[in-house]
Amino acid sequence: QRQDGTRIPVDRSHLLLRGCVLRNTDYIVGIVAYAGHETKAMLNNSGPRAKRSKLERDINAEIVSQVIILFALCFFGAVASGIWTGKRIDRDIIYFPFSSESANPALEGFIRFWTFVIILQVIIPVSLYVSLEIVKLAQTFFINWDLEMYYEPQDRPFQCRALNITEDLGQIKYIFSDKTGTLTENEMIFKCCTIVGKNYPHSLEVELSSVVDPQKGLNTETEEPDYPNP
Repeated sequence: QRQDGTRIPVDRSHLLLRGCVLRNTDYIVGIVAYAGHETKAMLNNSGPRAKRSKLERDINAEIVSQVIILFALCFFGAVASGIWTGKRIDRDIIYFPFSSESANPALEGFIRFWTFVIILQVIIPVSLYVSLEIVKLAQTFFINWDLEMYYEPQDRPFQCRALNITEDLGQIKYIFSDKTGTLTENEMIFKCCTIVGKNYPHSLEVELSSVVDPQKGLNTETEEPDYPNP
């Protein structure tokens, strides 16, 4: 509402979406609408997608397979330990931590399962992730120090901002490009037009059979090009 009492309606032409930038103005008067974490835009925004390189995805798959192998070996060892204990439950063996009266094959198998997990957990290369991150960090320094990617006119070296996808360099298989003219520079060049069934070309390859008469204007008698009539 203005000072004179008139009201200014607010419609969709006065709407500024998120990310808009205002310039060449001293101040603005606005109303904040559809803001907060419970709006539809924020609820649908799940955040940026995590970028993982092909090497990291392969390593994760290998780690999962090794965990499955580890638990399979531990389960097999626990079952075998329970069976072995059950067959010797009536004997007093000196290295048994229990007597024959208190022996329980199921409990022994359960305990041996976690014992085998502690013993065989070395097959999972947990330190591989740490070593890989150190190698990635060193690789980013080498990329930033590369003189062939230094832009001298603006004194701007290369800046590697993605630490988790540097190993994908050199593994590119496909390059996709749009058709907006970024590479092809789409230029519309007039070739010819047809008026009442007669072709009027505009090409350097077509030789005109007559010249322009300054008194009569442009002579439209031209050599018939090889353009098909529409």
